[in-house]
Amino acid sequence: MKWISALVSIVLSFNVFASVEQYVRFEQQGEIQYGKLSNNQIYPISGDLFAEHQISNQSIPLDSVTLLLPTEPEKVFAVGMNFASHLASSSSAPPPLFLKLPTSLILSGETILVPKDAKNLHFEGEMVLVIGKMAKEVSLDDASDTSGV
Repeated sequence: MKWISALVSIVLSFNVFASVEQYVRFEQQGEIQYGKLSNNQIYPISGDLFAEHQISNQSIPLDSVTLLLPTEPEKVFAVGMNFASHLASSSSAPPPLFLKLPTSLILSGETILVPKDAKNLHFEGEMVLVIGKMAKEVSLDDASDTSGV
């Protein structure tokens, strides 16, 4: 089982670093928009970010805009099954669910506010599936039609 986890980690790492494109959400002169980030320049995107869109040839210097969170934050429902120790659990109980509220989000470089009674502050990477359409009782074959990407 350990070698499978290691293999999955290597494959995921390779895929993540094989082709990296950075997109940002930003505000400039009161207008909020998305853009592709390259060499400290933002190339604004027009159209639907997740469907048909155009990337401008005209760039905007990164330091001339205010970066925003990647999306207008709402709420995130999460499943507590993200550590190897969770997977190794022999419990038949369903994994715990928890909620992350928009107030828990900050931009890169901002100060992390730590409550004085916090006992377990840590960081971790997250993977998110964006549900882009209303759906109920969706078959496995049709599941990809509901994602936002």
